[in-house]
Amino acid sequence: MTNAKPKSNLAKMWGNVLSKDYEKKESKKNNEYRISLYGKISEKTEEINDIAEEGKDILIATDEIDKAEEFYKIKGNDEEVAKEKAKSYVEGQNALYIEAIKKGYDVTDKELDQYIAELKETVSTAENREVAQDIIDSFDSEEDYWKYERELYKKLLPIQKYVKKLENDFIKQNLKNKTDEQVKNEWTEELEKIKAKAVKNQNFQELQHDEKIDSKFIK
Repeated sequence: MTNAKPKSNLAKMWGNVLSKDYEKKESKKNNEYRISLYGKISEKTEEINDIAEEGKDILIATDEIDKAEEFYKIKGNDEEVAKEKAKSYVEGQNALYIEAIKKGYDVTDKELDQYIAELKETVSTAENREVAQDIIDSFDSEEDYWKYERELYKKLLPIQKYVKKLENDFIKQNLKNKTDEQVKNEWTEELEKIKAKAVKNQNFQELQHDEKIDSKFIK
């Protein structure tokens, strides 16, 4: 969006938006909160105004919920349903992330670099690579897109590794005398139970912008 070149009086309006965004980012030098107490993403910070929910070990950023909500809207859900699904999904992902880290499934910089390299290769050779390219082209540069993806996978890779281990263990224990489809359905149900338990353990609480976040999240 920084490359946009509005005409006439829109330029001033756009300049105001950019300046406010700049001021907001600059103000983050004070009153910052760690997004998580554990794992790679514990390096990331947010302002209190950008925090939607507080869990026992992790904070949920407002933009994470907003992004998920937009995804569900694009898929055809109305606003109310999209909000509900977004909240449930984001809470589940963040709770699973903490469980993954506590079980030893964190990710290293080397793993992130390797995964992104593999993802680039997959995208470049995929039959529907035009779809992925449309997404990449929405960024100022392809480099920005992959930086964004790398940041996302700081959370997603630990979850993937943890869930894969749980799935493999579940299949080994339940495959006997059952079809692959039966086991797959049972695993889906089991994962939902695991996720629900993790969410309950985090006891997420919605925050008002003027509420104080627990001091353990202060950087």
